[in-house]
Amino acid sequence: MNLRNHRLHLDNHQLNLRNHQFPQASHRLHQKNHQLNLRNHRLHLDNHQLNLRNHQLPQASHRLHQNNHQLNLRNHRLHLDNHQLNLRNHQLPQASHRLHQNNHQLNLRNHRLHLDNHQLNLRNHQLLQVSHR
Repeated sequence: MNLRNHRLHLDNHQLNLRNHQFPQASHRLHQKNHQLNLRNHRLHLDNHQLNLRNHQLPQASHRLHQNNHQLNLRNHRLHLDNHQLNLRNHQLPQASHRLHQNNHQLNLRNHRLHLDNHQLNLRNHQLLQVSHR
């Protein structure tokens, strides 16, 4: 009976030790659970941020595409303007040459008119001399 009693006493002592350790183990598990909950919450927030960015990416991509399209149109207009200026620059020497030729023709005509006028003046002078005699 004493042995049995001694064994029961030891078993009771073991149970007492376990019961004493149980709150500490329970507290550690509670802390670990709390840490995991915090980590899960941070991961949830990170996931939420990523979802927002993914939602904004198509809109940002669309804006960049529109901006690129506008720049392409502007570049095309500038190219056409440059082409027009090149054509004008090409035509300028020809126009200048025509103006020079026209000016030369006018100078020749003016010179002939001057000579004709000089001839008329001589005739008028001769007529006056004849008329005085």
